[in-house]
Formats: sequence, structure tokens, C-alpha cells
Amino acid sequence: MLVAKWLRPDLYVSAMEDVDLDWLAERGVRGLLLDVDNTLVPWKSREVTEAKKEWVARAMERFAGVCLLSNTIFGKRLKYLSETLGIGAVRRWGMGRKPATGGLKAALEILGVGPSEAAIIGDQIFADIWAGKNGGLTTVLVDPEEPDKEFPSTRMLRVFERGLRRRWAKEMRR
Repeated sequence: MLVAKWLRPDLYVSAMEDVDLDWLAERGVRGLLLDVDNTLVPWKSREVTEAKKEWVARAMERFAGVCLLSNTIFGKRLKYLSETLGIGAVRRWGMGRKPATGGLKAALEILGVGPSEAAIIGDQIFADIWAGKNGGLTTVLVDPEEPDKEFPSTRMLRVFERGLRRRWAKEMRR
């Protein structure tokens, strides 16, 4: 299935903090873009777990930088999360949101790395992974934090994701 290959992530893990930093470094990654809702925190949440804070701190020590990239309409929450973690943030809404690559380009500029030197980590195939593939980044798919609590259109797209996730879980999940 051509679409499945085009949307297939380079890595599929259960949670953001399960992403192996060595695996990323071996692929030449120097900068990380992190999705927010249902990747870093549950939808609309401001609470970052200690495990995720520690993972981000290790990533900051290891790479040129980490930047949040979100389609959220909640700019104050994104700013709070960015300041809490001490990392940059890019927010896009409307026509500029993921899977469009404008936000990716802005985040890469903040990090000072090119697409081939960056990875995007996110929970949505049709937003995060698609954007990363379009932008030439390494892509990492994670299971959503709380799949029953999210934007209504995202919930609808999850129906299409299920089959792909099942297949990839058998083939590539770590």
C-alpha cells in the first residue's frame, strides 16, 4: 500500500520518553521537534510528567536543541510549556498547521539545523508524521497519551490510523 509507506514513521514507540536518543544520534539527528497534545502532555493539559521532563533535559544535553511544534489554539498554554521546559516553541493554526511544513521550517530555523538533521516526534500520523515526511525529517510515532480526549477532527482521523498502527505495531514497534 503506497499510502502506508508514504506515511510510515521511521520509528514507532509507546511514549515520547521511550524514544532512544542514541537511535536518533546514529541517524544524524541534531534537533528535535516535539508535538504537544497527546505526545508531550494530554490534550489541553499543562502537566508534564517527571519522566518527560527528564527525557527533554537529556535531549537538550545531547542535541543542538528541542522545540515544541503545535497546532494548538491555546498560545498561553504552549508558552507555559515552553518556558517550563526551557525550550523554544512554534504554533501554527489555520492553513499553516501540520501537515503543512511552515511550522517545521520555523522550528528548524530556531534550532539552527536542516531537515536531514532533525526528527519530529508526535502521536498523529496525518499531522506529525505526514509533516515530517513532507519536510524530510526523521519521524517518530508515539501512542497518544489520552486518545479519548482530543480535538474532534483528530478523533475522526484516528479511525483511519487504527489499521496502520496495528500493522506497524507488529512490524516495527520497540
